[in-house]
Amino acid sequence: MLLALGVLLPQVFHVFGPDAGKLFLPMHIPALLAGLMLGMPGSAVGLLIPPLSFLITGMPAVPLVFLMVVELGFYGLASGVFNKLLRSRERGSLPRIVLAVLLAQLCGRAAYAIMLLLFGTLLGLRGVPGPEAVLTAVSIGWPGVLIQLALVPALVRALHKIKVGLDA
Repeated sequence: MLLALGVLLPQVFHVFGPDAGKLFLPMHIPALLAGLMLGMPGSAVGLLIPPLSFLITGMPAVPLVFLMVVELGFYGLASGVFNKLLRSRERGSLPRIVLAVLLAQLCGRAAYAIMLLLFGTLLGLRGVPGPEAVLTAVSIGWPGVLIQLALVPALVRALHKIKVGLDA
């Protein structure tokens, strides 16, 4: 279900324009949900969303799909790890989930930056954007970051209340 959401959600957002994905970051939502609900195995959802979306819709573009595999994989992994590390007595604690999402966002963007550097350095590519591209992505994607911080914890909490998910 989360993989399907990862493919369909960006298509819904693209109704708002071709750059809506960069602005609202819809693929990130199912990756974060997967980590929070499934724990560390949720990283598989993050790893699979970009190539599956590319095969079905042609998006994200070929160079970006490789960066997003790592970024979204880290979103799933980090949200699962931080959710477990920060676990309080109350399962589904909203402050804990918000903090896990925030830390996962930082890890995902750091992985994205490292991949940019590796692509440029190891492959000897000219014109590959440097770490400043991460700052640009964050400055453009701040509405998506806010949506994730508001929506993902609320969804996890609601799903926990109806007993959906393994690690929420």
